[in-house]
Amino acid sequence: MSKTEAIEIFAKSVFNEEKKVISTDEFNALMEKAETQQERDFYFYIYSYLLQRSQREVVRSGKF
Repeated sequence: MSKTEAIEIFAKSVFNEEKKVISTDEFNALMEKAETQQERDFYFYIYSYLLQRSQREVVRSGKF
């Protein structure tokens, strides 16, 4: 997965309320490709936000 594809998925997930989140393996590969700490922080914060949102939906639906 390219950086552009990952950012596109992140953006769609955040702004269009799509449920797709990149896999952990894709996230780790993206972090390895990051050229700066700022870029790694960006990916980390977005990925964490999307995971938290997914977890909140699971709890809200009564599955946990």
